[in-house]
Amino acid sequence: MSVYEAIKVIHEKLDPSQQAATGKDHGIYKPFSENSGINGGRWVKQEKSLEFYDLRANDTIELRKKHEVVKVKLVDGTIKTCLVDTSCNIDEVVSIIASKLGLKNSEEFSLQLDGKDDWLKKDEALLPQMNSTDDVLYLKKKFFVSDVNIDREDPVALHFVYAQSRDDVISGRHPTSLSEAVQLAALLCQIDSGNCNPAATKVNVETVLTGRFRKEKDVSKSVIAEWKKLVGMSELNSKFRFVQFCRSLKTYGISLFTVKEKKKGSKKLEEKLLGFTRNSILVMSADCTTVDKTYPLTHLRRWAASGETFTLDFGSHEEDYVTVITQEGEAISALIAGYIDILLRKQKDPTIPIEQEDGQMATVTDVGRVVGVTSVSLSTVGAVPVGVSYAAAVNDADSGAIAVKRMITQLFGEVQHTEADASLTPEARRAQLVAQAKALQALAKTLSAMLADPNTLDRTALNTLSKQLAVGLESMIQAARVAHASGDDPDGSMMAGVKELADALQTVLTCAHAVQGRPADAALNAKLQQAATVLSGTIQKAHAAHTGYKADEPFQRLLLETSKAVAAAINGLVRVADSVQPAQPAHQLHLSQAKQRVVSAGQQLATLASVLAPAAQDPECRASLDASGKSVASAAGSVVDALRTAGAGPREQEAALEAVRKLSQALASLVGVTEIGEMVNGAACQDFNAATALIVEQCNAAVASFGKPDLIKSSCANINLASNQLVVACKSLGGELDESSRVRLLDYCSNVAQCVRDLVLAAQSSGDSPSNEQLHEALRQAAQQVQGSTEALIADAGSMAALSALYSTAKSTAACCTGLAMSCQVVKGKLADPAAEEALLVQAAQASAAVEVLVAQMKEATVYQPDKADELLIAAAERFAPLAYKLVASTKAAAVKCTDASLKKELAYNADTTANAIQKLLLSRKAIKLLAGQAEIQAAVEQLSAAEAELEALSLGLQQNMVCVEAASLTRDEALRAVNGSIKAVATAT
Repeated sequence: MSVYEAIKVIHEKLDPSQQAATGKDHGIYKPFSENSGINGGRWVKQEKSLEFYDLRANDTIELRKKHEVVKVKLVDGTIKTCLVDTSCNIDEVVSIIASKLGLKNSEEFSLQLDGKDDWLKKDEALLPQMNSTDDVLYLKKKFFVSDVNIDREDPVALHFVYAQSRDDVISGRHPTSLSEAVQLAALLCQIDSGNCNPAATKVNVETVLTGRFRKEKDVSKSVIAEWKKLVGMSELNSKFRFVQFCRSLKTYGISLFTVKEKKKGSKKLEEKLLGFTRNSILVMSADCTTVDKTYPLTHLRRWAASGETFTLDFGSHEEDYVTVITQEGEAISALIAGYIDILLRKQKDPTIPIEQEDGQMATVTDVGRVVGVTSVSLSTVGAVPVGVSYAAAVNDADSGAIAVKRMITQLFGEVQHTEADASLTPEARRAQLVAQAKALQALAKTLSAMLADPNTLDRTALNTLSKQLAVGLESMIQAARVAHASGDDPDGSMMAGVKELADALQTVLTCAHAVQGRPADAALNAKLQQAATVLSGTIQKAHAAHTGYKADEPFQRLLLETSKAVAAAINGLVRVADSVQPAQPAHQLHLSQAKQRVVSAGQQLATLASVLAPAAQDPECRASLDASGKSVASAAGSVVDALRTAGAGPREQEAALEAVRKLSQALASLVGVTEIGEMVNGAACQDFNAATALIVEQCNAAVASFGKPDLIKSSCANINLASNQLVVACKSLGGELDESSRVRLLDYCSNVAQCVRDLVLAAQSSGDSPSNEQLHEALRQAAQQVQGSTEALIADAGSMAALSALYSTAKSTAACCTGLAMSCQVVKGKLADPAAEEALLVQAAQASAAVEVLVAQMKEATVYQPDKADELLIAAAERFAPLAYKLVASTKAAAVKCTDASLKKELAYNADTTANAIQKLLLSRKAIKLLAGQAEIQAAVEQLSAAEAELEALSLGLQQNMVCVEAASLTRDEALRAVNGSIKAVATAT
């Protein structure tokens, strides 16, 4: 039985008042034990089976509401109440809370339980980490990466960082000199009390100074003297100055862990504090007063956590590993990995500047091979010498899983190039990886077939295959590491793909080892099959990526929404089957097995679609999805057969056939999505659009940056970065143009680059004197020159980019509309107005059909008639938009009458998202039609110019008596006057 079915059974057994109080917002929660409360339990997903979670008879489960009102304490002591989904992981909960508080960069914040120092685990749900829903959550900044963005323009974020920095200074977490402590104390006095009273002789040192300076002689007088210098400074400016001062401290944003390390020349352990900031790792005295040793984060090569030790490897920068004794190894690993994750994500987003000081800030290039994925705990501490093979020790599935785990930990270590490696070209390395991926794919297929029936599992064959898989993976990891170190993997995608593959293989081998001891365990078998599917899909995706297939985000979203529609159709068929209760036990078993088969096939398809989405346009990946879809269709047919055998009535059989028809339609839509192609130079067009949009946006920011040195530097840095991306995109686009058009495009692009260079020079001067009006005027003019040259470039190359944008928005709109239509399918019985419910379902069906037509037109435009892509996509958008808008309007009208509060919110949200997508689609259509109109006008102007030239030639001929006009019955003077009149008319028209 699936979890969804279990919820339905529970709901049916409730009395009417309880049924009214439960709805879509309720889910099943499995407590850790009968008397453990909510702590340590877990939410179970509706699409999974009860066996997947090992739920058995007499187990205690709870049907509880997911959304709860929780109390959130902020760093300034205020407490807010927020409605959050307690089934979401901590990252999602923090994002919700931050958005309600108006905080940006939510990924840099996290939660603790009030009164506890431990951070809640970001990848786990909120509810199991609480003792009760009355617990107060404490929201704090955990990572300090993009604080350079925080200024007086964002008072909410400024106050938040100020309050946390103030607490850190007063508590002594930021060691300062006496003079620094006095200056900070003066700023605190100005913030709390305003201008200094000239008669003041004393301040409350308890509230403004750290403990070790409170008894210093005349410290109060020193604070007052500094305080008096701040007269007239507003509270906001004082907070900004305080935060700026704190950011200059070496320990700003530090996270401290109590550790012990051996004294040199002694076996005794000495207590220390191990601290981590955005750019350094510090070893400090236990009283937090001195910094004993500082290691730049860029020097870190790898780290390892075991039971009671934590080891840092700084490669050639240190003579030996740095090993400390601590019980917090997992927390330290999570902190380091969190910093790297944020750095990687922000580096990919050019709109977000990352604060740097003295060149010490780690960048993606610096840490790409070191971290990013090494947040796992190592079973052993220390590095394995280069050249040692983990695969050599594999003799069964268990040792294979251990070996793969160790390979993962070494994935980002330093690389020693062999002569053979150095001789390979980038193309040869990529071909090598493709061949290795194919070999692993063949082994994975053999493994999947072997694991199909655990009861007949050949252990000897499994052990041999485990060894072969480990050897193949080790070779692939080595090739990827060398390619990455050689600069052939600039964005780290190759390494990320190999890491994902290794994780999947480790999971499969772990499950395979476990299932040998429990072959009858249904939940374990389901987990094993799921893992095998993920492994197979991951290998296919890696192979497709190496051969150049990479789908954009709109396509991936469209594919996933379409796969969800398949899942919804399967649920509809299962509901029909649930309504039939066969009288004979044999028929009951047959029907139950048929239902389980279709549910399992659906889960396999959903998993495969999720894994393969980035590469689903690859022929092999598409074939795998097609085969999985056929398995779903076959399983659905077995449900219909089982219903007939069980003696289902005509009504139930008709409902089942209708459900199968909808499922077949959804499967056909999924196949249709995988068959659409990509625009010629689609990636370059997307880069072009993104770069030009960023340049225009940041030029506006630069114009408005007077008196804001941080904004001057960040906006110009973003413009410079975007211009580099623009040059690359234009060179790629130029390859598809004729010679004259290509030269013209590159000339426009060169003009933009020169204007950007002028802007950078102007920004350097203005940034040094941000309040100098003359320098800012020069900056403003330079920014306008950049914006003007960029707009000229857009006008020239815009047709290709606009077509790509139209195609991208068409995919996004189709995805949104599919999701909205799916939401509308579940309103049956939940609207107060039956007529409105029926109308909504009709509109949803029509919109779904319109999506199919739109997808078919996208396929036509990209696969069969790319030369007419603009005409086809414009026509498709014009036909699709009215039907989609009707669904949006019907949904918004129906949402008001919906009796299910959770569904009501979902309908309203999906309707707004779809409406925004339709608006973008129509704007893209308008842009390309406008550009087409401009092209027609230009062509007409050129024709008129040509006509003017011909008339002038004729006029000259008449004047020189070289043209015969007798045939026109005109004298020569009359003909000359007529021609000159035509020349004037043409010139006026031009």
